[in-house]
Amino acid sequence: MSNLTGLIPERFQSSIKENSDNPLYTLGAAFLIKINHQRQEHGLSPFQLNPLLIIEASLRSLEMVSGLQPLGHQLNDGTQALTRIPPEEKILGIFGQYQKGECIFTRSDQDPGRLDMTDENNIAEVIAAWLASASHRPELLDPLNQEAGVGVAQWGDAIVVNLLTQGWSDLLPKLIPAGSEA
Repeated sequence: MSNLTGLIPERFQSSIKENSDNPLYTLGAAFLIKINHQRQEHGLSPFQLNPLLIIEASLRSLEMVSGLQPLGHQLNDGTQALTRIPPEEKILGIFGQYQKGECIFTRSDQDPGRLDMTDENNIAEVIAAWLASASHRPELLDPLNQEAGVGVAQWGDAIVVNLLTQGWSDLLPKLIPAGSEA
């Protein structure tokens, strides 16, 4: 967590340093740093923080850890949680669409072999599990996903980490055949 240079946009580095005594904030930053390191190892640019995704990820984490919403990708009413995040540019929907993704990790003191979330190696284990999952790997390594928000919440002994990603999927190249005039 000490080396933030190049892994988190400069404008957010001072905020992380100011909040470094808050364990949940520090845990969220540690996840983002390690995820961005993985992206860079795969030749991708680091995620840029998106304030809307940070707010939604934080809200989702709190809802899940407190039991207001079930742990998982669906809400109580059966809809996907990602449908609550509005697309930023509906007017451009004809040319492309926003793709969104979610990765969730939970830990409770009652879990057998629970991970110590202050240990950076354990954070790396969680990210490795996401990367090994066919449904979560694209959220971390799809080059179209450029933005992220991390939310961490604690309720008693339980901790939930929620990562939301977003990217623009440009449909224009698919609509205009190669070699034709635009």
